[in-house]
Amino acid sequence: MAQFPNKPFISGFFDNRLSNTVGVPVQSSAKRYALFMRPDVLLQFGELRTFFALVGLLTILISILFFLISTRYIVKPITRLTEATKRLAQGHYNLRLATGRRDEIGQLAEHFMTMTGELERVDQARQQFVSNVSHEIQSPLAAIQGFAKVLAQHDLPKEEREQYAAIVEAESRHLSMLSKQLLLLSTLDQGEDALNKKRFTLSSHVRQAAEMLQWQLEEKELLLKLSVPDSIAIDGDEVLLMQVWTNLLGNAANHIPPGRAIEVRAEQTQSFTRIVIADTGEGIAAEHLPFLFDRFYRIDRARERASGRTGLGLAIVKKIVQLHGGSIEVDSALGVGTRFTVTLPQL
Repeated sequence: MAQFPNKPFISGFFDNRLSNTVGVPVQSSAKRYALFMRPDVLLQFGELRTFFALVGLLTILISILFFLISTRYIVKPITRLTEATKRLAQGHYNLRLATGRRDEIGQLAEHFMTMTGELERVDQARQQFVSNVSHEIQSPLAAIQGFAKVLAQHDLPKEEREQYAAIVEAESRHLSMLSKQLLLLSTLDQGEDALNKKRFTLSSHVRQAAEMLQWQLEEKELLLKLSVPDSIAIDGDEVLLMQVWTNLLGNAANHIPPGRAIEVRAEQTQSFTRIVIADTGEGIAAEHLPFLFDRFYRIDRARERASGRTGLGLAIVKKIVQLHGGSIEVDSALGVGTRFTVTLPQL
């Protein structure tokens, strides 16, 4: 059998050739005969070929059926995801997808739901921001418009005229501050491209911020303690970080009673620089702490609005610190004081 030539799917041993024939001598009476035997390939393999053909056909049918089922199992969630994407593009964020699957499609659906929730949160924040900006602009504009009409009266006493003019000036100053801070926030939203980093000494930077608030500290007889070693140097944007120190020190000076103290201390390691600004004021209630860095959030809205503050200061501070790759935390206790901790990474 090994000497016969072979072809694909056909063995030469079963060819209809003389070499495949077996001869047997047969003796019958006085005569001698020869019996030749040759295998009948069709008879031997006909049923086997039919069996293999049926097996192949059934394999193809089962494969097609399995392919259709598996395709539907894979394509159906993708189709749902496509429809959900279209609805999301139309502004519908209340979407629900099955996230019980543990394969890649299940992970994709889970990430899509996370993204949808984040987009909904961002959209709500944007709407709230627009509403707050509109309110912040509308209030001083209405006051300016109303007092401008009163000032147009010729028989208005001088004292009232001066009083109303001072109110118009204060509201105009409030609008100017609001526009500057909104412009700054817009610039900071561009990311690290808004930074002009260079290396500088932290102690001189903090002292400069304290000098800018010296009149306020002296007016309320506040004690300022600086514990910032001259050896500490950081990499960052001097102008933006100056706003961080002046804002945090200014908030402390504005909110603590006269005669109290403010302390600024810093420490540096190989990986980070930590700056702590603490005061001995009345503290902040725990329910306000999670929202301190939200835009336009005020603890005492009437008092803050009357002081001309916009409620954007701490939001700007957090944004600046985050752009520098750092973090800011706040701890406070009623009757004890408030402490802001700024952590900046070492480059």
